[in-house]
Amino acid sequence: MSPSRIPFDSLCLAAALAEVQALVGGRVQKVVQPDPLSFALEVYGAGQAQWLHVSCDPEFARIWIGTGKPKGLIPLPQLGEALKARIVGGG
Repeated sequence: MSPSRIPFDSLCLAAALAEVQALVGGRVQKVVQPDPLSFALEVYGAGQAQWLHVSCDPEFARIWIGTGKPKGLIPLPQLGEALKARIVGGG
């Protein structure tokens, strides 16, 4: 069974931004890439580490917060290295 599309409108965007707002002020500790179309940032703040997952899939783009480390990691290609160089440790 193939994944079905979920409508993404301004209400969904507002909900996603409200969830991600909890990470503002946190410190990025790690950048990983589970697959070529996604990346995840480990953000430490408020006494805990959380993972901000971002998928750039052209049909199923999404963003969410989780506590577990992503699975199926690939070596960091150019995008991952660029993110790591600019934001890990707040630099």
